[in-house]
Amino acid sequence: MIFLFATLVLLFSLTPTASAQRYVTFGSGLGLLMLDNQELNRFRESYGQVNAADLYQTFRGFDGPAGLRWEIGLRSIAEHSMALTIASQGWQSQDQAEFNNGDRRNLLLKFSRITLEGEYGLGTGNHFINALVVFSLKRSITMESSYSGGNPGKLEKSLSGTYKNTPDIAFDVGFSAGYIREPLLFILRLTLPVYSGGSDTFLLDRSKSARLSEFSIFPADYISYAAGIPYAGLRSTIDGFKITLMAMLVLPF
Repeated sequence: MIFLFATLVLLFSLTPTASAQRYVTFGSGLGLLMLDNQELNRFRESYGQVNAADLYQTFRGFDGPAGLRWEIGLRSIAEHSMALTIASQGWQSQDQAEFNNGDRRNLLLKFSRITLEGEYGLGTGNHFINALVVFSLKRSITMESSYSGGNPGKLEKSLSGTYKNTPDIAFDVGFSAGYIREPLLFILRLTLPVYSGGSDTFLLDRSKSARLSEFSIFPADYISYAAGIPYAGLRSTIDGFKITLMAMLVLPF
């Protein structure tokens, strides 16, 4: 990744001003994260099995976490198009299970990351399409679990907490397509994860009470969790296909 960015910086410096338009870009947009995680699915199904007799509605799954993206970068458009970008992106989604007595188990799943991104491709007039690589420097995942309604039993109480991963790295590839009409730039990005850190770490509640109990890791297998025996935890590899639509301001230089 460092080699890629060094190469793009060199290309920026060598691109003749007469043959390319260069811009400083900054702006924001909306991102969608399409999750398909087997461990999240396993938790949803096993929670429903354990509580089948008492549930009015079980978890439905996290539907396309969404959130804002902010970025600043450099972009050059000519016959060959290239860009360097630093960005901050977040997503979040809620899920809920409701019991027959009206009590609820609430889950809020949140993601955030800081990224370095490089693009290289083809430009024609005001349009471009580029190959895209994304390196996530600080990928964080948080699961907030709470119970609303009456007094929860010991098992439901133990599941409440804020579970976080140890921030890790990730690597995505994809493509971007854009249209410039100064002073605006519109970009669509589609990326897939090819590496997500956290295969050996879990979403962990680091509060004192949780660390001293056997329930400090958010469960992927709720059946074993409920039985009080060693259980499979939710690992930090949660990731998915990403769609981002950006509206940017551009400053020629």
